[in-house]
Amino acid sequence: MPRIIFDIETAGENFDEMDDVTKEVLTKKIKKELTDEKEIEQKIEKIKEELVFSPLTGEIVAIGALDADTKKGAVYFSSSAKASSSAKTLEDKSEDK
Repeated sequence: MPRIIFDIETAGENFDEMDDVTKEVLTKKIKKELTDEKEIEQKIEKIKEELVFSPLTGEIVAIGALDADTKKGAVYFSSSAKASSSAKTLEDKSEDK
């Protein structure tokens, strides 16, 4: 029986480019429950990092498949603006090292 390995990559929307209503909806509960500004900022940063996991704020940008026995595979990717900006961000981070 063939063994197939899949890898799915996703990218989230840029929080800073979202409209004010969406930002308010995403942060409303945090701002109600917390009073310390530092804690609020930490929670908002966590929200920004997790946008990639929501079907409402993330999208699949690449899918890779590999047949582990034959070592043959394929990669399918999106060339949307969101995917391109995420790829650029990853390239920028790798250049800093």
